Amino acid sequence: GQMHLYYAGLAGAFLTGLYTFRMVFITFFGDAHHHGVTPPTARFSHHLPLAVLALFAVLGGFIHLPLDRVLPHQSFAENLLHQKHRLEAISVAVSLAGVALAWLIFGRARRRAEKWRDSRNPLLLWWREAFGFDWLYDQLFVRPYLGFIRVNARDFIDQLVALIPASLRAVNGWLARTQTGQLRWYVASLGLGAVVVVGTVMLT
Repeated sequence: GQMHLYYAGLAGAFLTGLYTFRMVFITFFGDAHHHGVTPPTARFSHHLPLAVLALFAVLGGFIHLPLDRVLPHQSFAENLLHQKHRLEAISVAVSLAGVALAWLIFGRARRRAEKWRDSRNPLLLWWREAFGFDWLYDQLFVRPYLGFIRVNARDFIDQLVALIPASLRAVNGWLARTQTGQLRWYVASLGLGAVVVVGTVMLT
């Protein structure tokens, strides 16, 4: 009964197919040329993660985790199964539509994509700026957080923490004054220490 969530999911599936295959077409079918010979270790470190990702991407859907106790289980009556399959088919079609659009823009007509990239069209600029999401995220979360840090930079907790190294520096400075380099001072210090130790033993 929450069809607006389904429509939002469809929009997300379309955009995911679009930007994912944009990366695929630019990375693997672009005009970039590799100079020199890639070392075997570099090829292995590159191919191994891709192989693992590809394996789970193909076979991961067949792995069913016991999540019935965590997630609600949705059962469908027989007369509603065809609607369920229809929704699934629509989802797949929308994802493939995003893939097809990515191929048309970034695979087939690369020059058009580069022309759009340099365009000053407001709609294309809004698209290139991630629909303003980065700006909105910066305004809602990043800037308030940085402002809170500036206001709260010298609170009492920071001052208490800063007291520890300040105390250590003070003690170090006091102890450093005892290192005069004068032999008489060192001998007197040893004698005074011996007197303190002997006196303590006798008193206890």
